[in-house]
Amino acid sequence: MQRLLGVNTGSSEWLRFNMQSCNHCNELHALYVEHVALEADKNGDMKENSSEIISGFLVSRQENELLRNLKPIAPETQKAENSPNEPQI
Repeated sequence: MQRLLGVNTGSSEWLRFNMQSCNHCNELHALYVEHVALEADKNGDMKENSSEIISGFLVSRQENELLRNLKPIAPETQKAENSPNEPQI
């Protein structure tokens, strides 16, 4: 599983979700989350830099199914959904 939240939304940063699951029992699932940013090098070529945020966080079968059904949210949509009193992330 690989989910890219922020990709194709015009953002140069996003979160990449990876899930590793046991092929034998399908009950053991480990979540990995990376922060990914596109940056230009000195020649102007775009380079992907990533840093791991969560490594091997165990989730249940139900949580795994919920995470697999996540859909990307465009930054403009996210801002519109937040109330004026909520801090912007």
